[in-house]
Amino acid sequence: QHLETFKSIDNVLKEKSNIILSIKENGYAIFNIDDIRLKDYIKVIKEKRKDLKIYTYSLNDKSAYVYAYDIKYSLYNTSFKIKVEGFEYDVFSKLIGKHSVYNIICSVIVCLIKGMDIMDIIRSINNIDYIDNRLKLERKDNMIILNDSYNSNVLGFKNAIDVLMLYENDGYTKSLFL
Repeated sequence: QHLETFKSIDNVLKEKSNIILSIKENGYAIFNIDDIRLKDYIKVIKEKRKDLKIYTYSLNDKSAYVYAYDIKYSLYNTSFKIKVEGFEYDVFSKLIGKHSVYNIICSVIVCLIKGMDIMDIIRSINNIDYIDNRLKLERKDNMIILNDSYNSNVLGFKNAIDVLMLYENDGYTKSLFL
């Protein structure tokens, strides 16, 4: 929907920047600093809105507020460690794929901002279930169906292909990607 309306990722970023600049005084913004387009943008936001609290997350940059590492993807789950404010935690999720790790660590920040206890957050991650049509793993007979029919952008499609590659040698005779 974003690309249909705004025609490019850069136009989406420009429009979202207006939203961030409109955040109430002393509010906060959360950024994925692995996205190269956002690194320079964060500098601009900090200059224009010195009152905003900026939170960051990353799979590559240890300086992020929430940093995920030691990520292990399997056919049926993802496990990784996160570092938050100098403390390390083990995380396990039924969700699969790199993009799921990004979504989870961003959500960790939101939960922390809202005052949740980190251990409650970690336990809750274990209970997150698939969302229909978004890389939902389904089994039928000797097939694995990886239903990602809601997917709508190139990066999402690449992430789905990466997940699909996990199934290459899993003993199933066929893998079906929708």
